[in-house]
Amino acid sequence: MVSLIEVQLISLIENILDESIERQVKKIVVEIVSSLGEVKVFEFNTIENALEFLGQDDLKSVFLITDSLSLFYPPPIFDD
Repeated sequence: MVSLIEVQLISLIENILDESIERQVKKIVVEIVSSLGEVKVFEFNTIENALEFLGQDDLKSVFLITDSLSLFYPPPIFDD
C-alpha cells in the first residue's frame, strides 16, 4: 500500500529537509484570544497586510462587534 506513494513521499521528505531550498511565506494566520475565551482568527496573504493589521491602535475592538454571537444575554458592558 505504501509502495504506491513511496517515491513521491521520499521526494517530498527530501525537499522538506533540504536547507538549500528557499521557503516562501504562503499565508500568515493571526489568532487573537480574549480574556473571555473568544477566539478570532485572521488570515493574510502577505506579511505586509498582517503587519498593517497588527499595527492598529485598538485590536480589542475586534471583539466588540454587535453582530457577534454572545454567550451572555444581554452582553456584558465593559468599563474602559
